[in-house]
Amino acid sequence: MENTGDTETQLGGIAVAQDSEISTETMEALADKYYRKGHWKLAALLQEEVVKRYETRFGASPRTMTATSRLATTYGKRGQHAKAETLQKHMMEERKLVGEEHARSLSCKTNLATTYRLQGKLVEAESLQTEVVETSTRQLGEEDPGTLSAASNLALIYMGQNRFGEALKMQKWVVRI
Repeated sequence: MENTGDTETQLGGIAVAQDSEISTETMEALADKYYRKGHWKLAALLQEEVVKRYETRFGASPRTMTATSRLATTYGKRGQHAKAETLQKHMMEERKLVGEEHARSLSCKTNLATTYRLQGKLVEAESLQTEVVETSTRQLGEEDPGTLSAASNLALIYMGQNRFGEALKMQKWVVRI
C-alpha cells in the first residue's frame, strides 16, 4: 500500500490511517489478533501506536489504561520485562482514576506482581499479590474466580521463594473451592 504521507502511517509494513478513531479501534483489534497468534512484535508495534493515540485523544482514561495494560502484557510475552514494569508502574499511578479497590486497579497490581515474579523480585511481587488476594476476598468472596486466580498467583510467588508449605496451602484453598 502506498504511503500518502499525511493520511497514513507505516507500522511494521502495515499502512494505517492517521488520527481516525475507527482506524485506531481497527488497529487495536488487529493488534489483538496478532497477540493471540503469538506475533508479539507486530502486536507491540500496533499497540504502541494505539496507546499514543489514546493518550493524545483521551488522556489518562480507562480506555487508555486498557490499551496500556495490553501493551505491557505484550512486552512481557516478548521478554521485555523492564518495559512492561515501567508501563505497569505508570498504570499503578493511573489507577487512582477508578479507585484503589476497583477491579481494574486489582488487575494492574496483579500484572505488576507477575512482572516482578518473572524478574525474580519476589518480595515486591508477594506484597502486591497479597494485597490483591486480601481485597478480592473482602470484596468478591473466597469463591470468586478472580479471588481464586489471585490466590493461585500468590502460590506461584511462594513457590519461587521456596515456601512450598505456604504454596501448597494456598493451592489447596484454590482447589477446595
